[in-house]
Amino acid sequence: MSRPALSKATGLSKITVDGIANELVVEGRVLEAPEPPTGSPGRRARLLAFREDSAFVGAIDIGATRAQVAVSDLAGTLVAQEEVALIGVGSGSELVELVRSALQRSIAAANLTNSEIRALCIATPGIVDPATQRVTLAPQLPDWDDVDLVSAMSFLGDCPIHVENEVHLAVLGEQWRGAAQGFDDVAYVHLGVGVGLGIVKSGTLIRGAHGGAGEIGYLPLVGLTAANPEGNRGRFEALVGGAAYHRAAQELCASGRGKALIEAAGGDPQLIDAALLYRMAESSDPDALEIVEKLLGYTAAGIASVISILDPEVVIIGGGISRAGAWMLERIESMLGELTPLHSDLLLAGLGDHAVLVGACRRAIAACEHELLDLTR
Repeated sequence: MSRPALSKATGLSKITVDGIANELVVEGRVLEAPEPPTGSPGRRARLLAFREDSAFVGAIDIGATRAQVAVSDLAGTLVAQEEVALIGVGSGSELVELVRSALQRSIAAANLTNSEIRALCIATPGIVDPATQRVTLAPQLPDWDDVDLVSAMSFLGDCPIHVENEVHLAVLGEQWRGAAQGFDDVAYVHLGVGVGLGIVKSGTLIRGAHGGAGEIGYLPLVGLTAANPEGNRGRFEALVGGAAYHRAAQELCASGRGKALIEAAGGDPQLIDAALLYRMAESSDPDALEIVEKLLGYTAAGIASVISILDPEVVIIGGGISRAGAWMLERIESMLGELTPLHSDLLLAGLGDHAVLVGACRRAIAACEHELLDLTR
């Protein structure tokens, strides 16, 4: 926009706009250049444009089996990215060292120095204490309770470092660049190895007083029972998470059924997982349909609880199980109609496995903007 246009849009005087614009140009936050030629005679207006490469942020997504590390500019464009396998990692300190080294390599690959990273956001499974930013209750990772990720990244100097629950960041990612764009009240249901919920209410991310908002894996749904879950996993997660599909398939095969499933798994019942069950169910295999319909019934009960409590505009279904796609979504929708009179649009996640990393970039950019604009003054 031109300076006169900015003055008109903001209601600020031209003198005030000139003063702010001059300061931003000197700081390198914006560029000012003539507008492109139009073919008309006369002097061309000078336009101010945001410099997305005036600062850079880091983002880390730590999952159960892999970590994604990235450096992005202020528009969210990734300028460096690396993926680290975590299978076989035996301790929290080993995991921390792997992601720290990957971040250092990514910064170097982007031709930046540590001091040029103006904010960092780290996504992790588990509950993140909003006061200490330490992680608690993360059964997916070994030796992860009370891990201090902020201290581990101290090589970045005094830049803001934020640690967030992975599903909390997934909902930010979907709202910024994914299926939830344009919505202010969003519930993001993650269905995978773990089960969780990310909540944006009136445009604000909801973390809860202790960082545990959205831990629906622990929902004690009335009328639904499950064997005691392993470790600190919740009962609802044990009912509908990835392990539930494997367990149900083993029980069915042990009873002498599931011959088509075993054949599709190459003769090994241990290889029957949620992805295979959904493929077979979509092909009308009766055994697969029985398992999937039962577990989707439990899933719909949990989502109905979310809708009844939050009344979101839209519910986004993400995580590995969401790869079952529209076939799964249609069945959940039909079940929801019998469980709650409230209606929320039900959509598949648009960013897939990148929702958390995109959300981490968005969170880091917000922290960077806060610093650059000195909003504490």
